[in-house]
Amino acid sequence: MKRNFYRIICFVLIISAFVLQGCTNVGKADGEPTAPPQESTSGTVVSEAPETTEPTPPPEPVEFSLNSSYVLIRATENRTDETNALMLLARGLKSAYGVNFNMETDSSNDSNEFEILVGETNRPESAELVSDLSYYDWTYKIVSTNVIAVCGGSPEATLAAARAFLENVCGYTENEETSEPVSGGHAAELQVGTEVTYRHNYGISSLKLGEHDVSEYTVVTADDKLSGADKIVDHFNRMFGAKLPVTPLDSYAGGPAIFFGCADAYGSHLDADAYGDLRYFIEEKDGNIVIDFKSRPVSEAAAERFVDECTPKEKEEAPCFSFEHRRTGMYIPADTNGFVTESVTSTEIADGVVYEEYLYRDSQGLPVRSYILTVAPGAASFATSMPGDLNETGQVSNIPRQVYAAQRNGKNVIAGINADFFAMGGTNVMSGLCIKDGILLHKGSNDWFGITKDGEPVIERSANYEKYEGNLITAVGGIGILLRNDAPLDISSSNTTRAPRTVVGIKPDGTVVLCVVDGRQPELSNGATLADMAELMASLGCRDAINLDGGGSSTFVLCEDGKIDVKNSPSDGTPRPVANGLMVILP
Repeated sequence: MKRNFYRIICFVLIISAFVLQGCTNVGKADGEPTAPPQESTSGTVVSEAPETTEPTPPPEPVEFSLNSSYVLIRATENRTDETNALMLLARGLKSAYGVNFNMETDSSNDSNEFEILVGETNRPESAELVSDLSYYDWTYKIVSTNVIAVCGGSPEATLAAARAFLENVCGYTENEETSEPVSGGHAAELQVGTEVTYRHNYGISSLKLGEHDVSEYTVVTADDKLSGADKIVDHFNRMFGAKLPVTPLDSYAGGPAIFFGCADAYGSHLDADAYGDLRYFIEEKDGNIVIDFKSRPVSEAAAERFVDECTPKEKEEAPCFSFEHRRTGMYIPADTNGFVTESVTSTEIADGVVYEEYLYRDSQGLPVRSYILTVAPGAASFATSMPGDLNETGQVSNIPRQVYAAQRNGKNVIAGINADFFAMGGTNVMSGLCIKDGILLHKGSNDWFGITKDGEPVIERSANYEKYEGNLITAVGGIGILLRNDAPLDISSSNTTRAPRTVVGIKPDGTVVLCVVDGRQPELSNGATLADMAELMASLGCRDAINLDGGGSSTFVLCEDGKIDVKNSPSDGTPRPVANGLMVILP
C-alpha cells in the first residue's frame, strides 16, 4: 500500500515539473535566450558557474652541464686579448669540469654541434651581441644547450667577460699576472637563457669634434687598404663609447665625415705641393674633418697624430676638439718616442717673429720641453755670434755673453742659440763652416746652415759649399741633416740617445725655425733623439732641418725689456761656453 502511495507522489511531482517548464517559456520565440540566472538573497549564483581554464605553467628551465664535446671558437684574426680570453676559458673550464676543451678559429663556416664563442666571431649569435656593445662593455649569454657566447666590445672587454663567466658560473678565478688558479671552480649546471651584461660609464656626456657631435661622423677612407682608420674608430669607442661607421669613398652618401686619405667626397687633396709624399695634414673643411695624405705608409702616423690631438689633456665631461688651424706632420721611418703636445704658449716678439714654448709628453708619460722661435721672411736677419763679437776662432764664451757683446756693438739682437760642434777643452775651434758678416772664419767639412746675401736661408752638405762660396753673409756648421726636401735623412734608427738638442729648420716659404729641446732632466725634460727632432720639426712645418751641437751646449736666449734671459734649462746647470752661435737681429 505504502509502495503504491510513493509511486503516486513521484508521478505527481514529475507532471508538475513539466507544467512549470512550459510556463517559463510561454511567449518566447524559438532560439530566444533565457533570462539570466537570478541571485538569491545571499548573493550566490543559483545557476551553475561557467567552466574555467587553468593557466599553462611556464616551461621548466633547461639545465645542462659542459663536457668535452664543446669547442672553444675565436675569430680567425689574431687579436691578443681575445686569444688570451680563449686560453683563460680553456684553463678555467678544464679546472672546473676536469676535461680538455678543443680550440678552433671561425675560419670554417660549418659550426660544430656544441660551441663556446669567444669574442667577435663570424657566428650570428656573437655578431648580434657584439653589435650592441661599446668598447668596454661585455656580455655572456647561454643561448642554448648548443651555443654559449662570451664577448665584449673590444678584445680587452672580451677578456673581462671570460673572467666574469668563469667566476659567476663555476667559481673559477686566477691570478691575472701568473695565470695560476686562485679558486679551481666546480662543475656547475648551466641554465639556458642566462645572460649577464656590463655597461661601462665613460664619464663623458658629449664629445664635439669640429662642428658636430662625434657620433654624427662617418670615417670615409680614400683607399680600403689604408691602415689607421680602425685606430680612429677604436679611439672614440674607447673614450666615449661611440662606434663610428667606416665606409669607402665610393659608398659615402653624405653627412659629417672624417675624410681619411683625401680632402673631400671627390677624392681630392689639399693644396700642399710644396711638401713631399710623406707629409700629412689635419684640418676642418666645409664642416668635415680632413686627414689628408698621399702615400699609404703615412696613414698610421696621420691617424696617431689625429688621435693624440683628440685626447683630453685632463678629465672633461664634455670635451670639444677644433681643427680650424691646420696641423701637419710626417711619417718617420724610425722609432720615435711618441711626443704628444700637452700645452703651447705663444708670444709675438715683433712683426713676423713668434716665440713659443711647447710641453710634450713622451710614450713613458715623461715631459719634454722645447723653445721655438719662428722668423718669417724679411722680419729679421740672422748673424753668427762669436766670443766678444770678434772675428777670431779658438775662443769660447756662453751664448748670453756672445749676445751681450753683439748688443754692445750696436746690434739689435732679440734671440740667440748655440751653433756648431767644437773641440771642447782643446783648440776650441768649431768643427764646420763659420761665416760672420760675410767673412769666412773656418771652412770645416760638416753640413751647414747659412743665409745668402739675398737673405735666402740654406741648409747644405759640406761638399756643396763651393756652389755658395762668396754669396753667404752668415753660416754655422752642424752634423746631420734631419730633413731634406721634406723627407727624413740622417736619422739612423740605431741612434736612440735622448739628449738636449739644438736644431734649425726652414719652411717652404723661407720661414726659419730655431728650436732647442731640454734633456737629461727626466722630471723637467727627458730629451729627444734625432728621429724625434725630425718629427718635431716636420710638425712645425719645416721642409728642411739641420742638427747643431746639443747636450750641455744647447742654449736658447731671448732679449726682453733690456734683459738677456736664458729660456731653457741647460743640462750643465749653467750655459756652457761655446765656440759660436746664431743670433736673430731686428732692423
